[in-house]
Amino acid sequence: MRRINTLIVAVIALVLFTIGWFLPLHSYITPREGTGYALGWIGAIGMMLASSYALRKRFHRLFDWIGNHRMVFDVHIIFGIFGPIMIMYHCGYRLGATNSNVALYSMIAVVASGVIGRYLYIRVDRSALIKKLFSWWHAVHLPFLGMLIVTTIFHVLASFLY
Repeated sequence: MRRINTLIVAVIALVLFTIGWFLPLHSYITPREGTGYALGWIGAIGMMLASSYALRKRFHRLFDWIGNHRMVFDVHIIFGIFGPIMIMYHCGYRLGATNSNVALYSMIAVVASGVIGRYLYIRVDRSALIKKLFSWWHAVHLPFLGMLIVTTIFHVLASFLY
């Protein structure tokens, strides 16, 4: 994304996050039905689309049809930001059952790691230390993503069972 586009996305995300934080969402939205339920699926699908970047990057010959690297990275950033915001609206910014809490904390770890990675990525060419930090970051971000996938699957299955 160009710098202005990144700024626009960041401002929109911050506004949406802040509105959700201050509204009593739990009075209007329940994660088990209606809008809250739909927001959970929209957020999960958004985060799956964000994961398409990892597929495109690792298996580029198989997934060339997804699009060019830069476009897929932009999709990764947009859905990596707005998917979790939809999940926060889904849960009403409240904690619930243990399995949903673990999935929520996993999502927060992935998003925080992604923001840190984006910060490092912008600065990669400037310093050998930043290049080293970026490689360490990469070794942390992917396990967080794996943890998110496992906990999300467990959360969805548990929500159908209970």
